[in-house]
Amino acid sequence: MQNYLYHVNPLVKMGMIVVLIFWLTTKFSIYEPLIVCIFAIGLTWILGKIDGKRWLLSFLPFLFVCVIYIWNALLFPSQQLKTSGEVLMEWGFVIVTTKSLTYALSLGLRVLAFTSLSLLFIHTTKPENLILSMVQHGKLSPKIAYSILAGYQFLPSMKEEFFLIQQANMVRGVPKARSIRGKILEMKRYAIPMMANAIRKAEQTAFAMEARGFTGNREGRTYYHWVPFSWRDPLFVALLTIPIVVSL
Repeated sequence: MQNYLYHVNPLVKMGMIVVLIFWLTTKFSIYEPLIVCIFAIGLTWILGKIDGKRWLLSFLPFLFVCVIYIWNALLFPSQQLKTSGEVLMEWGFVIVTTKSLTYALSLGLRVLAFTSLSLLFIHTTKPENLILSMVQHGKLSPKIAYSILAGYQFLPSMKEEFFLIQQANMVRGVPKARSIRGKILEMKRYAIPMMANAIRKAEQTAFAMEARGFTGNREGRTYYHWVPFSWRDPLFVALLTIPIVVSL
């Protein structure tokens, strides 16, 4: 059951998360985003079998964004929020009322709720399965889908190329840039050979796909890997409606 979220169809998972995000945008209290945030984090950790350290590293920057949101909303509330509700604190130009505090916490918690839902999807979904599911069930054109997959496969090799070019420059005695202008010129020096390599690889991939009979047509196409719907999908839909039912 720990791998449950990995086996939910990515299209169903994405659809339900989008629905929940849209539902949250219509709520301006503290409770709904708080419930969704706790629920999404609990679901990810219990049914996702994720790398905890990686998840925390992804989550912490958004915790900082949440604090910034709350801080800004408390410091610079609208005139309506500043004059409505009971005054909790007054210090110089800073006036915190019950209304402005609720609004600030609502904004911050909404950021955390969106983040926890997004991380649930990102940490429990393989990009290949998402693209395949969109082709097989979402009628996405194979030309677009396989172009995205090919581009995704290039990302790790681009990182290696960057380090290779960097090391080649060091071997040739090119000094490392210290100033901002120097760093911009350095990036330009790295970008040109990387773009040339990327164009060459894209051309080779296009030739390889054509040689294997890829035309982009959907009719008669078979798939080596099929991403099916299963009993896990309605269960996932039911699970994600729990926060909506609880907050009613």
